[in-house]
Amino acid sequence: MSLWDLKNGKQINLFSDHKGEVTALAFLPDGKQFVSAADNAGAIKQVDMAAGKVTRTFEGHTKGVTSLAVSADGKRLVSSSADTTVRLWDLKTGKEIAKLAEHRKAVTQDVFLNNERVASTVEDGAMIVWHLPK
Repeated sequence: MSLWDLKNGKQINLFSDHKGEVTALAFLPDGKQFVSAADNAGAIKQVDMAAGKVTRTFEGHTKGVTSLAVSADGKRLVSSSADTTVRLWDLKTGKEIAKLAEHRKAVTQDVFLNNERVASTVEDGAMIVWHLPK
């Protein structure tokens, strides 16, 4: 994965910490960090763009991550996976806050509706709105 300067068209940095194709990406509200996942064992990486390095790895999914979303306050991350789970993470500590539930099929998308609710969609077209733990 590469970071490019859009003004001059030059590559700023190359991030090669993932094994495989990047499947999900979300920026933190500060615009200086992002989280990403690749088609591997479900690991999520938090990257500091200025330093050009991974600052944290989130582990818990057992199959590839399909979607990532960061809360507007920048405190939490929600991830969905082909392992049928939606997980909520604390971005400051890297700890899993909650495993929201297991769907019957792979979860394809998740999005924060606000800092208290997340919506997730599944391969079969179902959508669930989750009320998050505090």
